[in-house]
Amino acid sequence: RLPGMPTARAVARFVEKPDAETAAAYLATGAFSWNAGMFVTRADVLLGHLERLHPPLHEGLRTIAAAWDTPRRDEVLDEHWPRLTRISIDHAVAEPVSLDGGVA
Repeated sequence: RLPGMPTARAVARFVEKPDAETAAAYLATGAFSWNAGMFVTRADVLLGHLERLHPPLHEGLRTIAAAWDTPRRDEVLDEHWPRLTRISIDHAVAEPVSLDGGVA
């Protein structure tokens, strides 16, 4: 448990996609938990992290969002989407934020 956060837990380590044998061994002990990989946050919090950590990605997403309900949506998507950095939310935000002491 983490002080002041009754439902949060500190982890000793994280294993990305263990092979079947390792996963079975983890399950057999009953001492391991799975990270479901779901993020629940306000959009402004996520966008704030992206703005700080990945400014070009943030700017591209804001450009797409601004055009979303306009006749230019497809044009803007076609122009900007392919140029966005391909990075998982884990690597883009969760890991750097947790290294700074934030909750991810």
